[in-house]
Amino acid sequence: MTIKRYRKQLTLLLADDRAIIRPDDFQQLDARDIGVVAVSSAQEVLVHFEVQIPDMVILNIAKVDEGVELCRKIRTDYQAWDLPIIAVIADCEERSIRAYYEAEASDVLLPPISELALYWRVKNWLKARSTYENLYDNNKCLLLTQSLAQLGYWQWDLCENTFTLSRSLYTLLGISLKRCHQTLDEFLDYVHPD
Repeated sequence: MTIKRYRKQLTLLLADDRAIIRPDDFQQLDARDIGVVAVSSAQEVLVHFEVQIPDMVILNIAKVDEGVELCRKIRTDYQAWDLPIIAVIADCEERSIRAYYEAEASDVLLPPISELALYWRVKNWLKARSTYENLYDNNKCLLLTQSLAQLGYWQWDLCENTFTLSRSLYTLLGISLKRCHQTLDEFLDYVHPD
């Protein structure tokens, strides 16, 4: 069980080496809930990540290759796979858009950039991240509960004829997680005939 004692202020890291997006553009966001940290280079983003991983990043880096590499570095070096990263690009070239998405950017904004659209994108991505974190916490609670109660569950997809077990059920049955049971018939080999 988790107890949340306070509401954490979210941090939006704005990396803009073209000075197009200003921190003031986010004044509609509730300052009690979201703090905007503005930096002006990819190097400053990495320095900030060494101190604190933000809740969201907006990359507005003039050189597409540099922005793409920064996005990739955030994902791999800091293992920030669930961190919303919005890339703002000056051109509408397919190559640039594709490069950001291949580097695991969550979203790409194209010009002209509407202040209102940017506001709602940020708000929606932060809400999605919060939902993901709640789901993750609930899943941890479920796993702990199953372990303590010595319970497990299974799922059988009739259309695909696949059968999956929870980790707890693998443990309860003494089956190695490495041994994968893809079908009901494979699982039934472990059931006593009576």
